[in-house]
Amino acid sequence: MTQLTDAQHEMLQEYLQLLAGMREGFDYIEENLTEEAPPQVAQIFQDLIKAFEQVHKTHSQLLVIFQDEPKVIELVEECKQLVEQLSTWFEVESNEAKQQLLANKVNPSFREWQQKMEQFVQAYIAH
Repeated sequence: MTQLTDAQHEMLQEYLQLLAGMREGFDYIEENLTEEAPPQVAQIFQDLIKAFEQVHKTHSQLLVIFQDEPKVIELVEECKQLVEQLSTWFEVESNEAKQQLLANKVNPSFREWQQKMEQFVQAYIAH
């Protein structure tokens, strides 16, 4: 099993916190995205985009840290597929269609992926 430095351990803990915050963001948007959506929905969506940028940077580090772990490659690829699903947000016009995209595809996929990623990371940071 890969031995982590203190900095890597802290990075992984922050990464899990980021994923938990993203989950809350997806849940908020899904619950509040209506035709008369509050302005916070757009801001939280922008925050999620920025969070995915940070996730991508962290994944680059994970691929180095866990280079001997094939599971990390699989999880990173799943995240890329999730981003592709989310990108269809920009192709739909109505808030109703965007809400359905989140409720039926993106949010369930994110939750499943998050759970798998948390299990992988927890194996290295649990003491």
